[in-house]
Amino acid sequence: MEPMVGKEKIEGYIKFLGYQECIFNDNGKIWCFWKNISNTSIIANDDQQISIKIENGSDNHPIIITAIYGKCTALERRDLWSILENISLNINGPLCIGGDFNVILDPGEKLGGKPHMMHRSLEFQNYMNNCSTTNIGYTGPKFTWCNNIGPRKRIWKRLDRVFINDKWAKIFQNTTVRHLLRSSSDHRTTHEIFKLY
Repeated sequence: MEPMVGKEKIEGYIKFLGYQECIFNDNGKIWCFWKNISNTSIIANDDQQISIKIENGSDNHPIIITAIYGKCTALERRDLWSILENISLNINGPLCIGGDFNVILDPGEKLGGKPHMMHRSLEFQNYMNNCSTTNIGYTGPKFTWCNNIGPRKRIWKRLDRVFINDKWAKIFQNTTVRHLLRSSSDHRTTHEIFKLY
């Protein structure tokens, strides 16, 4: 998410990182890499998400993985909720949605700054309820983003997360999310672990 590098350099990163395939979203804020998966297709791609369908050629339902980089305002994120709801309600198989949503779910996911007003989270909560997805939680530090301002004005938030549907939970029972240490970015690295087929 938010690679801070022009998308014209993506071919070099494919080789450097050792992957075979890659796609980026419309504005170049999301890059997805993979290897050893032959049957993939893009079912949705816009400036806030990429949704990839992966099929293994057996009788199993294809899986959908959606990578998110949400816009910063509630009005701009409205399109994202609509797209995610449409994806969630129109697939029969396992679904995993994760990334930087740029919004928190409740006041406990923010430290510092002005108190969080719950009305700012309502559309996010409505999406979760309408799509029957579950926030799978995490291990590691609670907050995934910091404004990197001096201690007196510092703000921490949990903006990054992963949701799955019931079918994903049944097939990939060992899916976990671990928040890693921050480096030079304002976000912590989020590491999701699961094995496909």
